[in-house]
Amino acid sequence: MTWYNRRTEVVPIQQDMTMEDPNTSAMPHSDLESILDHLDDPDVRFPADAIEEARKRSQEITPLLIRQIEDATHDCRLGKLDPCCGHFYGALLLAEFRAVEAWPAIRAAISLPGDLSYKLFGDAITEDFGCVIATLAGDQLSDIDDLVSDRSVDVYVRWAACDTALYRIRDEAWSREEAIEWLSRHLEKAIENKDELAEGLVTRLEDLAAEQKLPLIEAAFAAGVIDDELYSLDEVKETIAQGDAIFHETMEGLHFPSGLVSHVEGWLDGGDIESDWDVEFGPYDDEPLESFVPLGESEDDYVSRNGTTIRNEGVKVGRNDKCPCGSGQKYKKCCGRTSVRNN
Repeated sequence: MTWYNRRTEVVPIQQDMTMEDPNTSAMPHSDLESILDHLDDPDVRFPADAIEEARKRSQEITPLLIRQIEDATHDCRLGKLDPCCGHFYGALLLAEFRAVEAWPAIRAAISLPGDLSYKLFGDAITEDFGCVIATLAGDQLSDIDDLVSDRSVDVYVRWAACDTALYRIRDEAWSREEAIEWLSRHLEKAIENKDELAEGLVTRLEDLAAEQKLPLIEAAFAAGVIDDELYSLDEVKETIAQGDAIFHETMEGLHFPSGLVSHVEGWLDGGDIESDWDVEFGPYDDEPLESFVPLGESEDDYVSRNGTTIRNEGVKVGRNDKCPCGSGQKYKKCCGRTSVRNN
């Protein structure tokens, strides 16, 4: 099996092929350390039994889950990365338990410089951590402001922190207007500082149908802080023009803390992958990527240096369409933005 990371690197996890059921091995006993060990076991594809035991003993195990995240963060700072998953499931369970005392440990983990936080939590950063941050940070808005503004932090984490605005609307802590103003203040700073955070902020204003902020969004495009390979101003305007329909769709797509672990389990089971998204590997698999150059006629057309044209005849995915990777997110907030960033 592989770690929960679809888009950047794939971290192999050794699997014991002698196990009868590597998906959910039975818990030998339910003392707290055994639960932690089972959550951390890289040979178990999904530790369902350990998760259920942790839920039954949530108050007792919470400090130990926090310690596990702190240890993983410490090791990551030292460059020690291993395939164990306890910190990963621990973060999702702590959000499910609404254990706000875990926030300092979570914040330290996701504030690691560069892409270290992504190495710790994989695609959960983009798929689930908006909910984790909103749930565990609570009303500590200065922490969220600092996280959003900190350019040493992975941009995916900062975008996830921006999702706090959406969750605060859903949870009735903010009005839609308050969330739009908060996002707009950060967008103004991003434009001034030429910060790539601007893309995530524009996306969220778009999802809130913030028509009154179109001049600010136009200023972001004019300043060149929006990557026009993924975004176009016309598409943003078209989405915003949908008004309350796009706003309600956004609210309906947000996760609840109680569903985070199930979301990961669904992904490990194959997710909700679109059946018409076919990837075919042809005779060019062994040819290195640098041996292909753009043909020039279309962004989807490439030519091998041996002269053979390769044309992408696949399904076109719109920015607001469901991402074909199966995450449940919109393409623009999932593989779409990642593919542009990787390029």
